[in-house]
Amino acid sequence: RGSRSQLRVARDGTFFDLGTTDRVRSRGVTIAGSGRGTEAWADVHVALPPGRTLRLYVAVGRIEVSNVESSLHVRTSSARSELRGIRGSVQLQTSSGGAIISDVAGSVRATSSSGTLRISNARGGHQQAEASSGNVEVNDVTGDVVRLGASSGSIRVGRIEGGDVEMRASSGSIRADGVRADRYTARTSSGRITAHDISAASIEVDASSGSIDLRADARLNSLQVQTRSGSVRASIPASFAGSV
Repeated sequence: RGSRSQLRVARDGTFFDLGTTDRVRSRGVTIAGSGRGTEAWADVHVALPPGRTLRLYVAVGRIEVSNVESSLHVRTSSARSELRGIRGSVQLQTSSGGAIISDVAGSVRATSSSGTLRISNARGGHQQAEASSGNVEVNDVTGDVVRLGASSGSIRVGRIEGGDVEMRASSGSIRADGVRADRYTARTSSGRITAHDISAASIEVDASSGSIDLRADARLNSLQVQTRSGSVRASIPASFAGSV
């Protein structure tokens, strides 16, 4: 009760990603927890055959998907999503609600305007999570490219493997424990960076306003560490003979 969401819905029931023509033909819809208007709700259960692509558009409510062999495209306005046991790629975009994504054999691309994104046990070519207002929490993820971003929130990472691993936070801290990569990059405009057990040939860490605590292993051959306002503590192997 007391909730209120407004969006524009196309004739086919979809929202977001509306082209110019669809946007003109769409209509405004308000969904509220109380007040005047039509009182309606629905619980929908879908059984999906393997190898198909499922597109879900849910304005308000809850999404639960489990144990499917299909690619998923999920769009929500104000709904919490739980996607588990997916054998296929996952694309998720939510305005408010956050999401839990786990046990994925495929690429993951998740964005949230307001809400925390939690991703675990995902393995695919491209792993990406970005939250405008909310945290990004990632654990046990493997991908050729792993990109994590938070505009107003923190990034927390445990066990990541990838060719190129990048973490960016505008206003919030970054903590990574256990990264295996060819190249590791961590940047924050305002916040602390803690990066422990980092195994990468190239490491770049930049905190505009915040402290840096870095621990790297013997794979390291190129290191760049920078902060404009804050302390730096770096533990690097004695055998390190690369460039700084």
